[in-house]
Amino acid sequence: MPFQTPFTRALKVGDLIYGLHAQRVHYIKQYPPFKSIKYSQELHSYTRAVTIDQFIIPAEKTFPEWPDRYKYMHKTKQYPYHKSFTSHISNHPKYHTSYKTTPESKGKIFSRKCKAGLSWITMSNGDLDLVKNNNVHFILDGIDMRYVVKKIKYAEGKTDITAHELRWIYRNRNNINVQNKIQFWLNGQPTSPPWENDEGKMIWRLYTPKSEIEEVLNSSLSIYF
Repeated sequence: MPFQTPFTRALKVGDLIYGLHAQRVHYIKQYPPFKSIKYSQELHSYTRAVTIDQFIIPAEKTFPEWPDRYKYMHKTKQYPYHKSFTSHISNHPKYHTSYKTTPESKGKIFSRKCKAGLSWITMSNGDLDLVKNNNVHFILDGIDMRYVVKKIKYAEGKTDITAHELRWIYRNRNNINVQNKIQFWLNGQPTSPPWENDEGKMIWRLYTPKSEIEEVLNSSLSIYF
């Protein structure tokens, strides 16, 4: 039950790590649950696919260094995961637009791919599904939640994608699969979602998803009909 105790304290093959890049690197170097992951200087990436960045989609193949990562994912034991993810994103009703080369901005491609990764791990189901027992490990260190809920851009947009990811989780927080498959981390320890502590409740009140606004409006209108 990653949203609540008992927390998940170990990473399995197929799990994904989300959060700010610097903090992901720090966790992999510093904290025991993450230390089994090795870094490849040649690939400029981890030898085991642990971030959504490593799951290269066709729209990204023209970016520097990434063709090598794309080939790597196709030639190793990571391939089944890459195939599963690309199948999920290419068939997703919303995120499929970022799968192939499109006129969309690089930021939108990244944002949709990252949210598709969350959807892939949490929404996939079925006895034979490759990732049915996998989790997302979301590192909260270094994130200013006020920027996230108010949609304020950081300098150089460094945390904008992470903000998109957190808001996606919040919008889907009542989904039992999301509750069971996303483990938050803070200061090297598993923790509850950032909107559940006293300070977090106050901050996250400032963000109301459009879907929830529409639900309230529809409920109000139904009274008159």
